[in-house]
Amino acid sequence: MKYKNITKFTSVGSHYYNLSWDGLESTFERYSDGRRGGLELEPDFQRGHKWTESQQTAYIEHRLRGGESGKHVYFNAINWMNENPQPLQLVDGLQRITAVRRYLNNELLAFGVLFKDLEGFNSETVDFIIHINNLKTRKEVLTWYIEMNSGGVVHTSEEIDRVRDLLSEEV
Repeated sequence: MKYKNITKFTSVGSHYYNLSWDGLESTFERYSDGRRGGLELEPDFQRGHKWTESQQTAYIEHRLRGGESGKHVYFNAINWMNENPQPLQLVDGLQRITAVRRYLNNELLAFGVLFKDLEGFNSETVDFIIHINNLKTRKEVLTWYIEMNSGGVVHTSEEIDRVRDLLSEEV
C-alpha cells in the first residue's frame, strides 16, 4: 500500500480563530440572531450532554491551569462563505462549551470557587480555537462527525487510578 492511497479525513476547514472564554456568549448571540444563518449547538447528530459535573470541573481546572488539550471546537455552516448560509452547527465540542458556559454562569465550581470569586482572571490566556468548516452537504457533515468521534477510547477511572498509584509510589 502507498501512503498517497490512504483515504484522508475531511479537512477541518480553513477558517479558524481564537475566542476567549469571556467572548463566548456574545459570539453565540451574534450567530443566534439569524443574520448569519443562525446557530445550532445541539444538532440532531450530537450525542447530548454526557459529562458529569465532576468531568466538567476537571476540564475547567485543566484549562485554568494552562492545559492546551481540548481547546479546539469545530463548527460547520453549509454555504457559510456564500449567500443564505445555513445555521452554524456545532460538530465537536458540546461537552467543553457546556462546561465553560456553566462555569462562567457561576453554576460550577473550579478549585472550590465560583467564577465570580476567581480573582485576577485573564481572559486572554483561556480560550477556544474555533474552526468553521464550509462543507456543502449534510452527508459531508455527518461523515466528518463520525471521523472525529469514532477513533478514541476514554480512560476508565480504574485506569487513571492505576497510574495515580504508580505516581504515589514514586513520591
